[in-house]
Amino acid sequence: MDIHKPKPWRGAREFLKEIGTIVIGVLIALGGEQAVEWLHHDAELRDTREALMKEIATNVRRADFSAREDRCVFGALDRYVELARAGRPKPPLPWVNPLYTTTIWDASQSGAVTRLPLEEKFRLATFYDSVRALQGLGATQRAQMTHGARYLSVPDLTLAEVREVVMTASEQQTILRAKIANEKALVQQAAALGVHPTRVSASAEQSAIRACELAGLPPPRFDQPLSPPAPDAFTADIRKAD
Repeated sequence: MDIHKPKPWRGAREFLKEIGTIVIGVLIALGGEQAVEWLHHDAELRDTREALMKEIATNVRRADFSAREDRCVFGALDRYVELARAGRPKPPLPWVNPLYTTTIWDASQSGAVTRLPLEEKFRLATFYDSVRALQGLGATQRAQMTHGARYLSVPDLTLAEVREVVMTASEQQTILRAKIANEKALVQQAAALGVHPTRVSASAEQSAIRACELAGLPPPRFDQPLSPPAPDAFTADIRKAD
Protein backbone atom coordinates (compact mmCIF):
# COMPACT_ATOMS: atom_id res chain seq x y z
CA MET A 1 0.00 0.00 0.00
CA ASP A 2 1.38 3.37 -1.00
CA ILE A 3 1.52 6.05 1.65
CA HIS A 4 1.41 9.60 0.38
CA LYS A 5 3.09 12.11 2.56
CA PRO A 6 1.27 15.43 2.94
CA LYS A 7 2.66 18.09 0.67
CA PRO A 8 4.00 21.18 2.35
CA TRP A 9 2.05 24.38 1.74
CA ARG A 10 3.66 26.70 -0.72
CA GLY A 11 2.77 30.17 0.41
CA ALA A 12 -0.17 31.84 2.13
CA ARG A 13 -2.41 31.62 -0.94
CA GLU A 14 -2.28 27.83 -1.07
CA PHE A 15 -2.81 27.67 2.71
CA LEU A 16 -5.94 29.85 2.48
CA LYS A 17 -7.18 27.75 -0.43
CA GLU A 18 -6.93 24.56 1.63
CA ILE A 19 -8.67 26.19 4.62
CA GLY A 20 -11.41 27.59 2.38
CA THR A 21 -12.03 24.16 0.87
CA ILE A 22 -12.40 22.64 4.34
CA VAL A 23 -14.73 25.44 5.54
CA ILE A 24 -16.92 25.19 2.46
CA GLY A 25 -17.13 21.42 2.88
CA VAL A 26 -18.21 21.78 6.51
CA LEU A 27 -20.80 24.44 5.62
CA ILE A 28 -22.22 22.26 2.86
CA ALA A 29 -22.50 19.33 5.27
CA LEU A 30 -24.18 21.46 7.95
CA GLY A 31 -26.51 23.04 5.41
CA GLY A 32 -27.51 19.62 4.10
CA GLU A 33 -28.20 18.39 7.62
CA GLN A 34 -30.31 21.45 8.41
CA ALA A 35 -32.20 21.05 5.13
CA VAL A 36 -33.01 17.43 5.97
CA GLU A 37 -34.11 18.46 9.47
CA TRP A 38 -36.26 21.28 8.09
CA LEU A 39 -37.93 18.90 5.61
CA HIS A 40 -38.60 16.46 8.45
CA HIS A 41 -40.13 19.17 10.67
CA ASP A 42 -42.18 20.53 7.76
CA ALA A 43 -43.59 17.06 7.02
CA GLU A 44 -44.31 16.49 10.73
CA LEU A 45 -46.09 19.85 10.98
CA ARG A 46 -48.14 19.13 7.87
CA ASP A 47 -49.15 15.67 9.16
CA THR A 48 -50.04 17.12 12.58
CA ARG A 49 -52.21 19.85 11.03
CA GLU A 50 -54.01 17.26 8.91
CA ALA A 51 -54.63 15.01 11.92
CA LEU A 52 -55.84 17.95 14.02
CA MET A 53 -58.24 19.08 11.30
CA LYS A 54 -59.74 15.57 11.19
CA GLU A 55 -60.14 15.51 14.96
CA ILE A 56 -61.67 19.01 14.93
CA ALA A 57 -64.06 17.96 12.14
CA THR A 58 -65.18 14.98 14.24
CA ASN A 59 -65.73 17.14 17.32
CA VAL A 60 -67.58 19.90 15.47
CA ARG A 61 -69.87 17.40 13.73
CA ARG A 62 -70.78 15.99 17.13
CA ALA A 63 -71.25 19.45 18.67
CA ASP A 64 -73.50 20.58 15.83
CA PHE A 65 -75.67 17.47 16.26
CA SER A 66 -75.64 17.57 20.05
CA ALA A 67 -76.84 21.18 20.19
CA ARG A 68 -79.91 20.17 18.18
CA GLU A 69 -80.45 17.01 20.20
CA ASP A 70 -80.03 18.83 23.54
CA ARG A 71 -82.76 21.31 22.60
CA CYS A 72 -85.13 18.36 22.20
CA VAL A 73 -83.93 16.70 25.41
CA PHE A 74 -84.51 19.98 27.26
CA GLY A 75 -88.14 20.00 26.15
CA ALA A 76 -88.55 16.27 26.78
CA LEU A 77 -87.57 16.81 30.42
CA ASP A 78 -90.55 19.16 30.80
CA ARG A 79 -92.72 16.37 29.41
CA TYR A 80 -91.26 13.86 31.88
CA VAL A 81 -92.12 16.16 34.77
CA GLU A 82 -95.72 16.41 33.49
CA LEU A 83 -95.98 12.60 33.23
CA ALA A 84 -94.48 12.12 36.70
CA ARG A 85 -96.95 14.55 38.27
CA ALA A 86 -99.86 12.90 36.45
CA GLY A 87 -98.74 9.41 37.48
CA ARG A 88 -98.55 8.31 33.87
CA PRO A 89 -96.02 5.92 32.20
CA LYS A 90 -92.79 7.57 31.11
CA PRO A 91 -91.32 6.29 27.82
CA PRO A 92 -87.55 5.89 27.41
CA LEU A 93 -85.87 9.10 26.25
CA PRO A 94 -84.12 8.82 22.85
CA TRP A 95 -80.65 10.20 23.45
CA VAL A 96 -77.26 9.90 21.76
CA ASN A 97 -75.07 12.49 23.59
CA PRO A 98 -71.89 11.97 21.50
CA LEU A 99 -68.44 12.01 23.10
CA TYR A 100 -65.65 14.47 22.28
CA THR A 101 -61.96 13.67 21.82
CA THR A 102 -58.66 15.51 22.37
CA THR A 103 -56.31 12.60 21.56
CA ILE A 104 -54.38 14.21 18.68
CA TRP A 105 -54.13 17.59 20.42
CA ASP A 106 -52.83 16.01 23.62
CA ALA A 107 -50.30 13.84 21.76
CA SER A 108 -48.84 16.77 19.77
CA GLN A 109 -48.36 19.25 22.64
CA SER A 110 -44.62 18.68 22.97
CA GLY A 111 -44.03 18.19 19.27
CA ALA A 112 -45.19 19.93 16.12
CA VAL A 113 -47.72 22.17 17.89
CA THR A 114 -44.84 24.12 19.50
CA ARG A 115 -43.76 25.25 16.00
CA LEU A 116 -47.16 26.55 14.92
CA PRO A 117 -47.66 30.31 14.43
CA LEU A 118 -48.86 31.97 17.63
CA GLU A 119 -52.29 32.98 16.29
CA GLU A 120 -53.02 29.49 14.97
CA LYS A 121 -51.86 27.92 18.23
CA PHE A 122 -54.12 30.29 20.19
CA ARG A 123 -57.17 29.38 18.08
CA LEU A 124 -56.48 25.68 18.50
CA ALA A 125 -55.98 26.04 22.25
CA THR A 126 -59.24 27.99 22.55
CA PHE A 127 -61.09 25.31 20.58
CA TYR A 128 -59.75 22.48 22.71
CA ASP A 129 -60.48 24.36 25.93
CA SER A 130 -64.11 24.40 24.78
CA VAL A 131 -63.93 20.70 23.94
CA ARG A 132 -62.74 19.92 27.47
CA ALA A 133 -65.54 22.05 28.91
CA LEU A 134 -68.03 20.03 26.88
CA GLN A 135 -66.46 16.79 28.06
CA GLY A 136 -67.09 17.87 31.65
CA LEU A 137 -70.64 19.02 30.96
CA GLY A 138 -71.38 15.82 29.04
CA ALA A 139 -70.13 13.67 31.90
CA THR A 140 -72.33 15.58 34.36
CA GLN A 141 -75.30 15.25 32.02
CA ARG A 142 -74.82 11.50 31.66
CA ALA A 143 -74.64 11.08 35.43
CA GLN A 144 -77.81 13.12 35.91
CA MET A 145 -79.69 11.27 33.17
CA THR A 146 -78.68 7.93 34.68
CA HIS A 147 -79.91 9.13 38.07
CA GLY A 148 -83.24 10.27 36.62
CA ALA A 149 -83.74 7.12 34.52
CA ARG A 150 -84.36 4.98 37.60
CA TYR A 151 -87.86 6.49 37.85
CA LEU A 152 -88.84 5.56 34.28
CA SER A 153 -89.96 2.04 35.18
CA VAL A 154 -91.80 3.04 38.36
CA PRO A 155 -95.54 3.16 37.55
CA ASP A 156 -96.72 5.06 40.63
CA LEU A 157 -94.33 7.59 42.12
CA THR A 158 -94.68 8.84 45.66
CA LEU A 159 -94.88 12.58 46.29
CA ALA A 160 -91.24 12.56 47.39
CA GLU A 161 -90.22 10.72 44.20
CA VAL A 162 -92.14 13.21 42.06
CA ARG A 163 -90.25 16.03 43.77
CA GLU A 164 -87.02 14.16 43.07
CA VAL A 165 -87.93 13.92 39.38
CA VAL A 166 -88.72 17.64 39.24
CA MET A 167 -85.46 18.58 40.94
CA THR A 168 -83.37 16.23 38.78
CA ALA A 169 -85.00 17.53 35.59
CA SER A 170 -84.30 21.11 36.65
CA GLU A 171 -80.64 20.28 37.30
CA GLN A 172 -80.36 18.60 33.90
CA GLN A 173 -81.87 21.61 32.16
CA THR A 174 -79.37 23.90 33.86
CA ILE A 175 -76.55 21.78 32.46
CA LEU A 176 -78.23 21.69 29.05
CA ARG A 177 -78.38 25.50 28.85
CA ALA A 178 -74.63 25.75 29.38
CA LYS A 179 -73.95 22.76 27.14
CA ILE A 180 -75.91 24.11 24.18
CA ALA A 181 -74.17 27.49 24.44
CA ASN A 182 -70.77 25.76 24.48
CA GLU A 183 -71.69 23.50 21.56
CA LYS A 184 -72.72 26.46 19.43
CA ALA A 185 -69.56 28.33 20.42
CA LEU A 186 -67.47 25.31 19.41
CA VAL A 187 -69.05 25.34 15.95
CA GLN A 188 -68.11 29.01 15.59
CA GLN A 189 -64.55 28.40 16.79
CA ALA A 190 -64.14 25.58 14.29
CA ALA A 191 -65.36 27.88 11.50
CA ALA A 192 -62.53 30.28 12.41
CA LEU A 193 -60.15 27.35 11.78
CA GLY A 194 -61.77 26.64 8.42
CA VAL A 195 -63.69 23.54 9.58
CA HIS A 196 -67.46 23.28 9.17
CA PRO A 197 -69.77 20.54 10.47
CA THR A 198 -71.01 17.68 8.34
CA ARG A 199 -74.13 15.67 9.14
CA VAL A 200 -74.10 12.66 11.43
CA SER A 201 -75.64 9.30 10.60
CA ALA A 202 -79.32 9.00 9.74
CA SER A 203 -79.92 6.84 12.81
CA ALA A 204 -78.52 9.54 15.12
CA GLU A 205 -80.70 12.17 13.43
CA GLN A 206 -83.77 9.98 13.90
CA SER A 207 -82.99 9.68 17.61
CA ALA A 208 -82.99 13.47 17.98
CA ILE A 209 -86.20 13.71 15.96
CA ARG A 210 -87.92 11.21 18.29
CA ALA A 211 -86.80 13.23 21.31
CA CYS A 212 -88.40 16.32 19.76
CA GLU A 213 -91.60 14.39 19.08
CA LEU A 214 -91.70 13.35 22.72
CA ALA A 215 -91.27 16.98 23.75
CA GLY A 216 -93.89 18.21 21.27
CA LEU A 217 -91.27 20.35 19.51
CA PRO A 218 -90.59 20.84 15.79
CA PRO A 219 -87.90 18.44 14.52
CA PRO A 220 -84.31 19.65 14.15
CA ARG A 221 -83.37 21.18 10.78
CA PHE A 222 -80.14 19.35 10.03
CA ASP A 223 -80.04 20.95 6.58
CA GLN A 224 -79.65 24.42 8.08
CA PRO A 225 -76.78 25.94 10.11
CA LEU A 226 -77.15 26.39 13.86
CA SER A 227 -78.27 29.72 15.20
CA PRO A 228 -75.49 31.62 17.04
CA PRO A 229 -75.08 31.23 20.82
CA ALA A 230 -77.54 33.25 22.87
CA PRO A 231 -76.03 36.25 24.72
CA ASP A 232 -77.23 34.74 27.99
CA ALA A 233 -77.45 30.95 27.84
CA PHE A 234 -79.22 30.75 31.19
CA THR A 235 -82.17 33.00 30.32
CA ALA A 236 -82.63 32.36 26.60
CA ASP A 237 -85.48 30.16 25.42
CA ILE A 238 -83.64 27.17 23.96
CA ARG A 239 -86.81 25.35 22.92
CA LYS A 240 -87.02 27.29 19.66
CA ALA A 241 -86.06 25.42 16.49
CA ASP A 242 -82.59 25.85 14.99
